[in-house]
Amino acid sequence: MGVHHGVILGLLRDYGPLSRAELARRTQLSATALTNLMAQLLEDGCVEEVKEDARVGVGRPPVALGLRDASYRALGVHIGGGRGQIVLCNLRTEALASATFCYEVGATTPDEVVTLIANQLENLLAMSGSAHDRIIGVGFAVPGPVDKAQRRALFCAAAGWKDVSFAQMLEEQINLPVVLEHNVSAMAQRDSRYGLGKNSDALLYLYLRSGVGAGLVVEGKPFRPGGIGTVELGHIPVANGPGCACGAEGCLEALVGEAALRRALGIKDGEILDDPLFVLVDREPQVRADVLRYLEHALVSAINMLSVDFVVLGGHLAAAPQSFIAVLETRVKQRVLAHARQRLRIVGSTLDSNLGGLGAASVALDHFFYSGAFK
Repeated sequence: MGVHHGVILGLLRDYGPLSRAELARRTQLSATALTNLMAQLLEDGCVEEVKEDARVGVGRPPVALGLRDASYRALGVHIGGGRGQIVLCNLRTEALASATFCYEVGATTPDEVVTLIANQLENLLAMSGSAHDRIIGVGFAVPGPVDKAQRRALFCAAAGWKDVSFAQMLEEQINLPVVLEHNVSAMAQRDSRYGLGKNSDALLYLYLRSGVGAGLVVEGKPFRPGGIGTVELGHIPVANGPGCACGAEGCLEALVGEAALRRALGIKDGEILDDPLFVLVDREPQVRADVLRYLEHALVSAINMLSVDFVVLGGHLAAAPQSFIAVLETRVKQRVLAHARQRLRIVGSTLDSNLGGLGAASVALDHFFYSGAFK
């Protein structure tokens, strides 16, 4: 396959079934070229002819071309904080099967993690009955920056890993192509393709767990500043405050990361919560006011700088009460530049337990399938 096949597949993904005439108009390909490309896609089985509803006139219903969502599959791997997740999905990142695993942060080597992942992948494929020749590849989401070629994890702070060739290491064990991505950038990419932010021009995904990460997608393409894929919103200084793991003081992550919020709420380390963390935050007026102020400051800076029109709140923030999110949106809109106010939306992410793995799978689909790179 090639780049023109990828363009056609991307159009069918984004707009649904299209007629040959509409595909020719959108791709600017000649009728002969389009006919040849479609013949290859139909023969491969990833595209099928579907009848459209005849709105006017009589005779045979017009025929359109659409994706066969189940023709190929992708795998997504997400690791972070001692937990891992693997998801098998179709061409629209709808989960077909999933598995989770754990590893000990600081005591598990990258080689051991890769072997664990490889075993889990093989088990998942066997249980789902998925053949290797219909798996287009593996997206691997890691908690930190990756190199420009998306082959190496440059730095995973919590585990202390530096410059790890995860893609090559996993490929050698499973005989499938692998592409790496920063975990929150992968989540942002999936949401911009298939989720709440599908029609946004610039989507910012803010993810809060033990730390604060962010991912940015502009006009459907991941924004990878410096070629490493991370948008370090968690390290914007928002107040005079405690020291951060990065060495600075008053960073957003140091003030609203999970550990900081637990301290502010008087929750002991390891204590199991009866309610979501941000439900508890919302019940404590002073903590709520402080967290809203810190988030507002960081988001206003990011929106004004990056011209963001859609913000998705993930991780613990996804479970925040709608009233909390509405107040945050109102306050941010009051402070961003005038041209951004009317189109800006801030929403909580859907509470999908497979979110990280689906984000990674979305990266694999873009890299190996919708690029036309598959064979």
